[in-house]
Amino acid sequence: MGDFEFLFSVAFSGADLSRALWLGTIASLLCTEKFGTFRMTFLMFLIDRAWPFADMAFAGYGMKEIAASVAYAVESLPQDMTYHVFRFGGLYAICSFTYTLRVMLHRASRNREKLTLPY
Repeated sequence: MGDFEFLFSVAFSGADLSRALWLGTIASLLCTEKFGTFRMTFLMFLIDRAWPFADMAFAGYGMKEIAASVAYAVESLPQDMTYHVFRFGGLYAICSFTYTLRVMLHRASRNREKLTLPY
């Protein structure tokens, strides 16, 4: 059980938690019935993984440093797979919860006659 607590604390620590909440919430606003929460979470997960490298570019790091960071991230991917699974699961939970909340609020605010969801 201690291993799971450690993995969860690493997957959602400090500044990463606020980024995950923002990404999950914004992703849920863009979800539709045709473009569901799982696909949107996958897209947000890719953005979440590319975010640190974009931050490095905005901070003024050179291409050599960014390329070395990307190479290390690719090399350590098999070792960090559990971290990525927890991160994806957390983003999916946040996205699904906020999407469901949005649908429930929309249904509650409408009349019971012929409810059509715009999304």
